Amino acid sequence: MYQLSNPPMGNSLRALGLCWIATLCLLQGSVSLAVPNHPSCPLKVGMELTHPPFEMTDPTGRPCGISVDLANELAAYLGRSLQIESMRFEGLIPALASGQLDLVISSLTVTPERQRVVLFSRPYFRVGLALLVRPGLSIGSVKDLDRPEIRVAVKLGTTGHIYAETRLPHAQAIVLSDETTAALEVAQGKVDAFLYDALSIYYLHQKFREKTRAILEPFQGEAWAIAVSPQRRELLDKVNRFLEGWLSRGGMEKLLARYLSFDSHIAPYLHEWLEKLSPPK
Repeated sequence: MYQLSNPPMGNSLRALGLCWIATLCLLQGSVSLAVPNHPSCPLKVGMELTHPPFEMTDPTGRPCGISVDLANELAAYLGRSLQIESMRFEGLIPALASGQLDLVISSLTVTPERQRVVLFSRPYFRVGLALLVRPGLSIGSVKDLDRPEIRVAVKLGTTGHIYAETRLPHAQAIVLSDETTAALEVAQGKVDAFLYDALSIYYLHQKFREKTRAILEPFQGEAWAIAVSPQRRELLDKVNRFLEGWLSRGGMEKLLARYLSFDSHIAPYLHEWLEKLSPPK
């Protein structure tokens, strides 16, 4: 079972009792030194729980979703309890780099910039950036967005944010804190488009089907992986061994079927993304 820590206030990170720092533990009358890999230390996994269907909460406030189930299976494989640390997306990598987390599992795309700070596992999902646009707008691809009158919503700190800043210099980038707000802005006609991963665009389009249009053909391929501190290479090796077996057993397919229903619009892309995850022969 997992334990959920309270989310931080604003952008500040709550001080945590860390297995990274050697801590004296009183166990059955004797004192032992706690170390990060010790089974008594929970596996601390950072997530932003506002990204359905991957990272979210149920009606009672408990973490749920594809990434949560993945983290539970990984923790069980490692023989450790799971502690989910809920925090803003832009704070995840700094928290991992500073030792407040063991891992980040939060639909995190592998990028060269992030690889300079943290280690990444093998990909557990491949997807791509896609578009949610308002109906009636003459937009056929991402290239059509690069005009001064176009307002493009992006989520802070994501690859969609980076793409808009570097590849759409003439468009107006509207930076928002979460994807649901961005999709609502499109549905209400306040922005013209939202750049985000294709599976989430599909999911959000289902919520606002009458007021949005999804362009699911990815315009930039991406890989999601588990982030690990550069000081924890032994943990990275264990994570990769887990993922190899989990993927070969159809772990991702089972979770996608549990949380999502697919129609003919998304099925071809989904099949292609899962094919790319097949372990190398």
